[in-house]
Amino acid sequence: LCRVGALIPLPHPLSVDRGYAVMADGQKVHIIDVSQPNFPVQLGVYESDEWIDDLKLERRFVYLANSSQEIVDIRIPGEPASIGNHDVMDWVKGMVYSGEWAYRTELSFLRAAKIEISE
Repeated sequence: LCRVGALIPLPHPLSVDRGYAVMADGQKVHIIDVSQPNFPVQLGVYESDEWIDDLKLERRFVYLANSSQEIVDIRIPGEPASIGNHDVMDWVKGMVYSGEWAYRTELSFLRAAKIEISE
């Protein structure tokens, strides 16, 4: 394992997809271009109204695990925008996406929700 590039300090959680990385730091999501791993570049920041426990990047959408399971559009990385949320019964602690389904843990429950994003 060899370090080739870095942005310091390194917030968490982290998700990477198609040359982009998103990192949560409290209520903020940092959007990073990692297409050149030696030279990561921050492209934008999104600030949620809630603390972010986890996040997932899929294509150009960031799915936030917080009390409302927020979805953020980063197709224009310098202008990230919330495009919706899904109110949940309890605080979301973790999530996995498979196709158009979101599976999440809410306290001691596993829940599934269909995700539909219209262009």
